[in-house]
Amino acid sequence: QRNMKKIGEGAYKLLGRGRKERELDRHFNHQTKEIKKDRRVKRKLKQDRKGEKRFHLPGDKERIPTGWRERQRRKKRRRQQMNKPKKPNVDVLQGLERLAAVLPQRTKFPKVVKLLYRWIKEYMNVDNREYVFRVLNDVTKLPFLAEDKEGRQDVICVFEYVLTYNSQWFEQDDKHRMIGRAWQLASVLWCQCFTDDAFTLSSTITKLNAVFALIEEHKSAVDSYLEEKQRKAARNEAKLEAKTEAKLEAKEEALEAKLEEED
Repeated sequence: QRNMKKIGEGAYKLLGRGRKERELDRHFNHQTKEIKKDRRVKRKLKQDRKGEKRFHLPGDKERIPTGWRERQRRKKRRRQQMNKPKKPNVDVLQGLERLAAVLPQRTKFPKVVKLLYRWIKEYMNVDNREYVFRVLNDVTKLPFLAEDKEGRQDVICVFEYVLTYNSQWFEQDDKHRMIGRAWQLASVLWCQCFTDDAFTLSSTITKLNAVFALIEEHKSAVDSYLEEKQRKAARNEAKLEAKTEAKLEAKEEALEAKLEEED
């Protein structure tokens, strides 16, 4: 009783560990030794510490498993990827042909013209520019060229880049110069007419006046070109009509011959 009443001893002990604490330590050490002996218990406790499977949110760091099974899965995945047949590389001109086939579709035009601009910047050169010119010439004839707001900006980028990149070719003679101005009128100036910027609109009007003055200056050449175009169209129509008539006559003769054989 005398010792119990002293501060720092018994119930009043401040430092060190008490009897109950030492018993708990002994019990804990005994359990630890038992767990180390039993592998199944160790495995179960390890799984419990990891917790159940959970969904990881974006930005949440996911713990990468490094067990034997995971290594086997990675090896199997790598083998499958190595054995998978590789996709054949698409040729540069084949890619341009695919884009040209989709350009006339009104709904897909804004996205495809963006891809066309990317293709031109990466792959166009002096050797393949004739194929690019054919595609652009067909693009200038599309009636929905300036319908989409974002598509208009891409059309302007495409034609301005091509006209600048091939500026020497477009300045060789009057014929090439007229082609460049016709493309500029049918694409860049047409798209810029839809602008909200007063400065851009004023500049576009000035360029249009210059183009109209040029057309007036070469009016006779333009008229002769249009007349020749009409004559060619008329000749083609006549050829088509002649072919259709010849086919109809051949069919009629074949039917008459069959009827005669049956009789």
